[in-house]
Amino acid sequence: MVNATLTDSKLFKILWLGLAVTLPLFGVPLFRYKISAVEIPIPIYVLGAITAVGILSLLMRIGRIRKTSLVIKYRGLGVLCLLFFVWHLTSVLLSTRPHIALTELVKVGTGLVWFWAILALFPRDERFLKRFWSVVLWSSVPLLMYLIVESLLTGNPFLSTDVEDVTAKLGTNQLGFYLSILGPYFLFYFWGTREKLRALIPLLVFLFVWVYIAIRAAWLSVTVASLYSFLLVWRVNRRQGVKLLGGLAVSVTLLIGGSMWFLSSYTEHTLAADKFAWLFAADPQYYTTLELNTSEDRWGKVMRAWNDFTESPIVGVGLRTMVFDPHNDYMRILTELGVVGEVLFLGILAFICGRLLLLPAIRASANWVLLATPGAAIALVISLNFLTTYSAPHFWVFLGLLIVAIEAEREPGTYQRNAPSASSKDSIHPVVCGTAHQ
Repeated sequence: MVNATLTDSKLFKILWLGLAVTLPLFGVPLFRYKISAVEIPIPIYVLGAITAVGILSLLMRIGRIRKTSLVIKYRGLGVLCLLFFVWHLTSVLLSTRPHIALTELVKVGTGLVWFWAILALFPRDERFLKRFWSVVLWSSVPLLMYLIVESLLTGNPFLSTDVEDVTAKLGTNQLGFYLSILGPYFLFYFWGTREKLRALIPLLVFLFVWVYIAIRAAWLSVTVASLYSFLLVWRVNRRQGVKLLGGLAVSVTLLIGGSMWFLSSYTEHTLAADKFAWLFAADPQYYTTLELNTSEDRWGKVMRAWNDFTESPIVGVGLRTMVFDPHNDYMRILTELGVVGEVLFLGILAFICGRLLLLPAIRASANWVLLATPGAAIALVISLNFLTTYSAPHFWVFLGLLIVAIEAEREPGTYQRNAPSASSKDSIHPVVCGTAHQ
């Protein structure tokens, strides 16, 4: 853990807010700069600046890290991450495509570096945490609206970031992954503030894009995460939990109905209206049009990866040896890294999700970030069944941010001076009241 001298400085907080502003760019391949033919998102540069400032501060003894606390708290996780990286290094030797495997190794190593940088350097300040995620949500709004407008103007049916080719689906899976993680935050940001009218803007934009993007993984992930969020609130106050679920259902229904009417009446992009109509009338004609008939093809790739796994079940076939994408991170790791790699990866997820999901009794005054984070963790775990993204640095960045988001609840005494009062307008207390179950 980092002491107040280092992470509570204005410079550090400004840099972290810079990450919040640029974090949505992880979800789309826009505004990326190439270094040696490798596209690097802007948030990576911001993380690099944060890490550099942190290291420089430590060298100049401006601040210090409480190494003992950090090591004790995450000792098991550190061992798993180290072994996971070493196993990747070993797997490069088994790969039939070593050059591509080395690139993958660098990506995983970079992601792990940012993961630990977040654990070591992110401010443990509950108010700053709410500000950070508020900035993330509001900075997502203009990007999502830009994609919506471009899609409607160009007729691109997939909300792709490739506006020059209306038939392309560039970036939609990663955008779906981003939406899956942020879904619970959009929901609880609206639910936990008194300024409902203002908070309604990002929620409606998110819900529209969530439906319009037509990514089944995002639909499933956010739905399950929302149900878990309902149970979390219901645990504190059953009446408020039912209100949350009912309000969400009514909002989605009204949004879909209004979107169908607007798109069919005022735009020539009929496919956009079909996306919403399909939810009310699952006509088979929509399956091919919206590319919702790919389940059989994807399952075939998973089984193909399984057959490759059986050839070398313990150590795997080698990093990046597969020439096809199984669209399933769990199966990809099992095939390329074998049982050893799969156990290490699942161990990392189990350690992290254990901290996120096995929370103590939720305080009635718990802030909206705390309530949203467990649902985001569930969405992340589910999403890995439908895409391959574990080696991307932003996957590990999100994991790190999810961990630090719940530390204020696990160690309330450490951050008591920053804890919000029960009357705080950003607290969930005005909405979820009562006594938490012990």
